[in-house]
Amino acid sequence: MTATEMLRTALLFTFLLMGISIRVCAQEASSPPSSVPAGGESAVAKETPAPTPTEPRPEPNRTLLFVGLEILGGAYVFSVLVGLMLVSEVMVDEGETCVNCQSAGAPMFIPLVGPFIALPHADEGAGRVVSALMGSVQVAGLCVAAIGLGWYLAVKKKADRWDERHRTARWRPGIAADRQTALFTLGTRF
Repeated sequence: MTATEMLRTALLFTFLLMGISIRVCAQEASSPPSSVPAGGESAVAKETPAPTPTEPRPEPNRTLLFVGLEILGGAYVFSVLVGLMLVSEVMVDEGETCVNCQSAGAPMFIPLVGPFIALPHADEGAGRVVSALMGSVQVAGLCVAAIGLGWYLAVKKKADRWDERHRTARWRPGIAADRQTALFTLGTRF
């Protein structure tokens, strides 16, 4: 297997992993929230329903956070694979020697800044473009993950405030009665 084929295989594998995870996150975001199946009637007394809110409850969504982490992780895996090929000198043709493979390959193992550290040691032209692109995609993935985390925390805070406004009681008592026994329960929501 030539160095070009190995690089192409590593790139395809990385994009395949990123595509699968983005598809899974998108399916999780579009799926409706799960509801408790309405099975047989239980002996537990039903709680009084909360008043119907005028605005819907905001639902926190972690999809953007996960997509950003997948972009960062996929770009980092690709960077590590390129670093391994450079350090092991797999990309060097028979009879040639690599002058800067160690100095360009070793920094690739450092996340986020490694490709930028390796930039001056990379080959002119394509080597520098690939190194800069790998570093830029890692930084972009970190930015998307940070935006997703901030968005998730802001919506979660709004959802917590909504819960506080629309909660009927902090402690919910319940009574379970059967022909021979009675059970008093006390529940709360965290």
